[in-house]
Amino acid sequence: MNAAGLTAEYLIVQKDLELIVGGFIGGGTLNVEELLSVAGEVEMINRVKESLVIGIPWVRAGYNIAPLVNVGVEVGYMVGTQGFDGLTIGLDILAGLIP
Repeated sequence: MNAAGLTAEYLIVQKDLELIVGGFIGGGTLNVEELLSVAGEVEMINRVKESLVIGIPWVRAGYNIAPLVNVGVEVGYMVGTQGFDGLTIGLDILAGLIP
């Protein structure tokens, strides 16, 4: 898959808590190769190249557990062409300069 897009986020910080509302929209191409075999021998390679568009809005809540460490949960929903859609959930730890 080859894709590019635009990401935008809005950050709200209250002491050690943060809330991020953001999203991604982009597009690209999806290349699928399917090997078809009979008796262990490759008979044919089926190649499909299709365009796709993806959008993902999300919300992330985080907490600064130490001066340079933030732990958070992110929830979003992926919407796209070519059957790309579904709930996204992630746990993360960020380290470095945190607002």
